[in-house]
Amino acid sequence: MLPRLEPGRARDVVRLVAGAGMLVGAGSLGIPRLGLRAVGLEAEGRGVTFMARLFGCRDLVLCAGLLRVASERRVDLRWIDVLALMQAGDLALTIAMYRSGGLSRRGLAVVLGSATPTLLALVAARRGLAAA
Repeated sequence: MLPRLEPGRARDVVRLVAGAGMLVGAGSLGIPRLGLRAVGLEAEGRGVTFMARLFGCRDLVLCAGLLRVASERRVDLRWIDVLALMQAGDLALTIAMYRSGGLSRRGLAVVLGSATPTLLALVAARRGLAAA
C-alpha cells in the first residue's frame, strides 16, 4: 500500500512530476529523435518525428496545467487523475507493444522505469491531497 503523504509534501510531489513531465514534453518537441532512440524505436521515417512531437505536446500541456493547479489553495484532483490515467495508458500500451514484438527490452525498461514511479507518485500525492 502506498503511504498517505501530508498535503505539503503531496504538493511537492505533484510539482516534481509536473516539472519532469514538462521537461520530457519539451525534449520531445525540440529533439524528438533523441527520445525515440532512447526507447529503441526507429527515429527516421515519415511521420515519426511528428508523432513524437504530438507526445511531447501532450506531456507539456498537461504537466503545465498540473503545475498550475498544484499552487492553488485547493488542488483540482481531476488534473492528477488525468495524468495518472495517461501514465497507466502509456504503461498498458508499452506492455502490449513489447508482447507483440514491437518494442525492445530496453524500450520496455525505459518506460516501465519512468512511468511506473510517476504513476505511483501521483497516486500517493492524490491520496494526501484528497484527505486534506
